[in-house]
Amino acid sequence: MNCAIVGCGAIAYMHAKVLQSIHDCNLVAVADIKLEKAIELAKEFGSSDCKTYSSLEEMLQKDQIDVLHICTPHYLHVPMAIYGMERGIRVFMEKPPAISREQFKLLEETENNKLLGICFQNRYNESVKAVKEMLADPSTGKIKGARAFVTWTRSKEYYDESGWRGSFITEGGGALINQSIHTLDLLVQFVGKPIWTESTMMNHHLKNTIQVEDTVEAYMEFEKGPVLFYATTAYSSNSPVFIEIECENITIRMEDSFVTRIYPDGHRENLEFYKGFTIGKDYWGTGHTACITDYYECLKTNGIFSIGLEQVKDTFTLMMDIYESAKEKRLIQFDKSEKLSGFADEIDADFDKQIEVLHECNISYMELRSAYGKNISEYTLEEAKELKAKLDREKIKVSSIGSPIGKVNILDDFEEHFKLFRHVVDLAKLFDTELIRIFSFYIPKGNIAENYKMLVIERLSRMIYYAKDHGITLLHENEKGIYGDTFTRCKEIMDALYCENFKAIFDFANFVQCNQNTLEAFKILRPFIAYIHIKDAKKDSHLVVPAGLGDGHIADIVRILNNEQYDGFYSIEPHLMEFVGLKALEKEDEKSNISGEISDGRSAFITAYRAFVELLPKR
Repeated sequence: MNCAIVGCGAIAYMHAKVLQSIHDCNLVAVADIKLEKAIELAKEFGSSDCKTYSSLEEMLQKDQIDVLHICTPHYLHVPMAIYGMERGIRVFMEKPPAISREQFKLLEETENNKLLGICFQNRYNESVKAVKEMLADPSTGKIKGARAFVTWTRSKEYYDESGWRGSFITEGGGALINQSIHTLDLLVQFVGKPIWTESTMMNHHLKNTIQVEDTVEAYMEFEKGPVLFYATTAYSSNSPVFIEIECENITIRMEDSFVTRIYPDGHRENLEFYKGFTIGKDYWGTGHTACITDYYECLKTNGIFSIGLEQVKDTFTLMMDIYESAKEKRLIQFDKSEKLSGFADEIDADFDKQIEVLHECNISYMELRSAYGKNISEYTLEEAKELKAKLDREKIKVSSIGSPIGKVNILDDFEEHFKLFRHVVDLAKLFDTELIRIFSFYIPKGNIAENYKMLVIERLSRMIYYAKDHGITLLHENEKGIYGDTFTRCKEIMDALYCENFKAIFDFANFVQCNQNTLEAFKILRPFIAYIHIKDAKKDSHLVVPAGLGDGHIADIVRILNNEQYDGFYSIEPHLMEFVGLKALEKEDEKSNISGEISDGRSAFITAYRAFVELLPKR
């Protein structure tokens, strides 16, 4: 197999040394813009007729290459990988896979990107494999949290001698993208899918030398638990990387090839794993040999190499999120797509059919209002556990409990209603959601709503205090007939009560049906909005119609939200046909304005879903 290396710096010697040990691999060509460096590498590791070049283009034009190793400065990784793959050449690339989201997208769009292998060699360390096995062992218990520390040193000379390090344009960053990307990758391997990150970065010790960070810290929420991450190149030496994962029954601590298991009683079990022979700098680790050898073994056997573009995407995305969070000083959600949910009970009373259509629409959340024709608030906790188990099996999460709380007359017995509210809070915790949709009470017909303002505030306040004690956020929905039906009264409520545990839902159709201008309502209520109901309506008839066909200005408002990087839920509430449970949601003397042109729930939901998706601007 004819191999070539482009970029003949220090890391290229690691690749060349490993290639020497692989049977039937011949290093037949090397290239570097400094030709003398290519000549030096070829002399030490190349085949007897190894050719040297000062450019990649010339090398690939003149030599027949099977595998290209990219060991160049970071900013050249992607263009050189694409250049090789477009010519049908297999590519093995050093980290990072890219220095920007745009570069990574170019790799994804390259037709032959299955030819790409990426060097995340620490995944092959014996200590790392051992930790993964421990985490997979049921006796370890669930992960509670993790922390990682990288404290290394990089001097002024390190940056001065390179000509490309220390600049965001050519290196892409500093301590994170160059020195601690492998540690971040291991956290993803150990703890799973990230959810969001909040981070800071600084340049403490090389302010007049580099533009990039020498220190970065991040708090990250993963699906399996919170993670603390700290990396710096401002330390006095390159100390071993420290990773600790706290689980229910054991704490696992890894430093280099050493793993310590710490038990609840304080007993420690120290394990040392085979480290292998180090080629090059000690902090590079010993995984390059195993990683590169595995790559070539996959080529020879037509196997699938385990570290391709898809397998590093989560690590790369999280890394870019950390940079974005630090630069913009805000929390960054890992999932950049709009978070879609929906009132699946409008599909069918049958819970299984609800889930089936959610899957069909590729929606992984449900705003849970009713199942099998029974409102969720009427379920006992034991009955609800069966629904939760079904959702877990189907990988559907609950975005919010679509409760009927507050959808009663303001003069009704509140103690009985508050008892129901406490039960709904218990249900929310069971379904692993912190959000509950509520209302601000029906006002007696013919009465002045403002006469009941203080009673509304008093009752909502009591629920908010209870919600706060239980880690729940209540979402007030504007709704015709209740106190908060107009945006003026919604703002009164928010001015009085808005907090982390009480925020607003914005429902387009409900405002239209109350003769409110939704653009004006949105402008007034925007600071309080944390959740959006997708439902449109006609101003003249008040009929509910698919998103974009009514007078709710949904497209305009969603465009604004998109520009603001809104990361809350869009919950689809079709109301395009009558469904089981609708009458129970209506006040006795009122009726929902539904056109009735669609006769089945699946069609109604999919129609509503497609109409909204068509309005979504591209991010």
